[in-house]
Amino acid sequence: MSKISPSTRWTSFGGWDYNGMKERLEGLLAKLDKGVLVQHAKLIKGKKFTMSEPFSAGQYWICFEMIAEDGSLIIARVRLPRHPDTLPTVSEADELYSIACEVSTMRFVRQKLPAVVVPRVYAYEGPGSRRATDAGAIYMLLEGFYGNTLHDVVQDLCNLPVAKQEQIMAQWTTVQASLATLAYPLIGSISSITETGEPVINKLSTAAAEGLTSPGPFSDAVEYFTALGEAALCRVKLTDTNLPHFRKL
Repeated sequence: MSKISPSTRWTSFGGWDYNGMKERLEGLLAKLDKGVLVQHAKLIKGKKFTMSEPFSAGQYWICFEMIAEDGSLIIARVRLPRHPDTLPTVSEADELYSIACEVSTMRFVRQKLPAVVVPRVYAYEGPGSRRATDAGAIYMLLEGFYGNTLHDVVQDLCNLPVAKQEQIMAQWTTVQASLATLAYPLIGSISSITETGEPVINKLSTAAAEGLTSPGPFSDAVEYFTALGEAALCRVKLTDTNLPHFRKL
């Protein structure tokens, strides 16, 4: 695999100077103690780490790359302040629940499907954590990988030769088929994992964001899609009562 580190492509503030997004990043960076992240990585791996200057920012997280003496990578993923476009129906508790579900799901899939490449979650420091308090934000430490992404190689898959497109689709299908083997009697989100390694399935982590009146878990697909349809209908009624009748159906 190519030894291209993730931070090689990172542009820090690039593309974020709009609608107060840059200031949102600056606000977090001003209070973030990166030393806490580096020290935590050292405790986990037993090696010294150095942190990259460039960072990668998204709508909800900011990532820093840490490289150990032996070249191994840890990505520090730090939560940004609440997004200004977050729906008022989504509470802080909803956001934290969603994060916990994401962490549990990554750990569960990695445990059950070793052939599917999922980064190891070395640590998640949530609200109330001493390390999160010392760092200035909640964060997680993830296994990093060398190499580049498909998007780095080609912007539009349609520009690839047909044989390459088929190869990529076959790989995607293989991953999807593997994930489909994790079938359980309830439709919801994995909120935690039992001591025996089984998933605890609770309400959907996206329920509040999607406006579901019933957050789940659901016993079957009919219940699930009914909830989605009812939420979509409610959004239409709230956003525009003058839509043509056929668009409301």
